[in-house]
Amino acid sequence: MGFITFFHGNEYATNPDNMAKITKTYENKEKFKAVQKLLKEDIQGLQNVQNIAAQSFNVTLGALLSFLVTTISGKIKNNPKP
Repeated sequence: MGFITFFHGNEYATNPDNMAKITKTYENKEKFKAVQKLLKEDIQGLQNVQNIAAQSFNVTLGALLSFLVTTISGKIKNNPKP
């Protein structure tokens, strides 16, 4: 989760300049449109995966923090200072 959220990404294909370099090598318009469409679909799929990973990471982090706060609160209640 954390790796996908923070470190995984297709930076090469998501950069508009690089996308132009990739697609300009095709002289045939049909090939150009097909490659451009596939790259856009890949980018959208990657963004969806990153969104899901970020949400999962946030839920996990929230659950961990909730557990820690509850544990610390319980220990403070059970051991009051004199």
